[in-house]
Amino acid sequence: MGIALSVFKLINPNKELLLNKVVNKEISSKSQKTLEKWTALKEIDVPASKLKGISYNEKDDRVKYQARHYSETIKYPVKVFIDNIDEDITTKRPDIELYTSKEFNKGYQQVFIFDVIIDFKTSEIFVFTKKNVANSFINRFKKYGRIDYDFFQFNLDNIDMIVELENVFGAWEDVSKGRLKTKGYFGTQVHKEIEVDKNRIKSYNIEYQIDKELIIDLFISRDCKISSHSSQLTNKKLLEIYNHLKEKLILK
Repeated sequence: MGIALSVFKLINPNKELLLNKVVNKEISSKSQKTLEKWTALKEIDVPASKLKGISYNEKDDRVKYQARHYSETIKYPVKVFIDNIDEDITTKRPDIELYTSKEFNKGYQQVFIFDVIIDFKTSEIFVFTKKNVANSFINRFKKYGRIDYDFFQFNLDNIDMIVELENVFGAWEDVSKGRLKTKGYFGTQVHKEIEVDKNRIKSYNIEYQIDKELIIDLFISRDCKISSHSSQLTNKKLLEIYNHLKEKLILK
């Protein structure tokens, strides 16, 4: 378990679409089939991502959403227990011929629920979930023309400029040689070791001081993603940490 944040740069965001038509409503990358919309039960595996507007701060020009992201179909059989499944389906669509339980067990989708914030002043979109889900989510909205985006970059050469930095205990270097893609270094202040090629560093594991009594682990990657295993952090606090980091690390 842990907490994670990915930050992307929005390109010419459609504020009307993302704000005026979204607060207390939904915007979807592509329709996910529901019982009412099924034409055949096998359409259940259509992937989609949805944003539901939660609140809008007019002063900060920020909108907060709850995101629901359906993964691509995972091709492993599962056993599903649903009360009165026959009754539920035939009541809504009596014309549907029920498939056998074997048809339901050809695979499944994971459902991820997480917060998303868009800052229209800075054109930042904050996606509070793990890296692979955040990338899938943002790419899906781009694919269907809902948003366009680019990447921010952290300048990891400035890692020592972080006032709250207590230690760099992990460094990940891009080597891209044959099957070996990444080389890891571990220890104390490993970024200062002669063997480490700072020009190839993709990410760091650091100890970050929140206050006098709390030091957390923090993972910082060059592509503006941060995460931690700490149970003490909330999304709000992680966003505060990001704002501190970008003062020293962000490439304008």
